[in-house]
Amino acid sequence: GLEVVFVSSDRSDEDFSGYFKEMPWLALPYADREKREALSKKFGVHGIPSLVILDEAAKTITKEGRKAISEDSTGEELPWKPQKVSELLSGAKIVSREGREMGISEVMKEKAALAFYFSAHWCPPCRGFTPKLAEWYSKDLKGKGLEVVFVSADREEQGFKDYFAEMPWLALDYSDRTLSAKLNSAFGGGGIPALV
Repeated sequence: GLEVVFVSSDRSDEDFSGYFKEMPWLALPYADREKREALSKKFGVHGIPSLVILDEAAKTITKEGRKAISEDSTGEELPWKPQKVSELLSGAKIVSREGREMGISEVMKEKAALAFYFSAHWCPPCRGFTPKLAEWYSKDLKGKGLEVVFVSADREEQGFKDYFAEMPWLALDYSDRTLSAKLNSAFGGGGIPALV
């Protein structure tokens, strides 16, 4: 199960009491400001709301609890332990432009390195970078053992298909939006285009 403990950043005990009445969980007493400061420092809390998930030994599972619960409000993936990229990729479906499906082990056969290209057709900087990357890949990088997998940030499948048709590499199956989001998070969730 999950237990929540509210650590208030309210400005007064009165504000805390009014807000806490709305909550179905526990709270650190408002008067314990020293403990609140220590917890904020320990977990690097610089903004609110913030939700840190701990295990039964009080070890941090993730400092991105708010995002984890927002994306999985039914708790299917509770306790939201971040997965290693290798775990995420173990069941990934990678596709070629011709529609051939393969797993990551087949993709990596006789390859020296793998890069993930996070991009979208609607993104002007992406549209500028993709042709350059495609040229470098086709001319030199592919021959030296680099494989690229496009991870689409397109909002609809047709945009993905049209954009992927311009690329000389592979792609993560567009239908797996959950894996796409998890990979994006695993690599820091930055902006696009990104090649990691």
